[in-house]
Amino acid sequence: MKDYFKNIALSLWTIILGMKVTITYFFQKPTTVQYPKEKIGVADNYRGELFLNVNECTACLQCNRSCPINCITIEVEGKGKERMIRTFNIDMNTCMLCGLCERVCSTGGLKLSTKYEVAVSKKDDQILHFVEGEPIKANIEALKKK
Repeated sequence: MKDYFKNIALSLWTIILGMKVTITYFFQKPTTVQYPKEKIGVADNYRGELFLNVNECTACLQCNRSCPINCITIEVEGKGKERMIRTFNIDMNTCMLCGLCERVCSTGGLKLSTKYEVAVSKKDDQILHFVEGEPIKANIEALKKK
């Protein structure tokens, strides 16, 4: 009979220990975020989608050379002050967000953004086209400002 009550006391004690965590969270304010309406902040060192400010690009091709998987495609025509950027594409399907291209950019025109909502339905939509159609003149003056 003694063991019977001992087993009951032990089972009640284990239930109390198991519910201890649940009870502490029960009295706390919920941390649920209603996603489309509310957005959480991202960390300062978050690496999101790449962004290029074409007006600051000098067409030096350093970002293309530093990319370990060659996801950056740049076509440049002309030399010196007459340099024109024909295409500037980044394939985010293969980009590993290492940030090497951002580090070597002498003008700071290429940056990793804090954008985290980048889901698309087609794979081709992950190729970012910064310069299409009409060529853009490279900003050689941006090097002198830095």
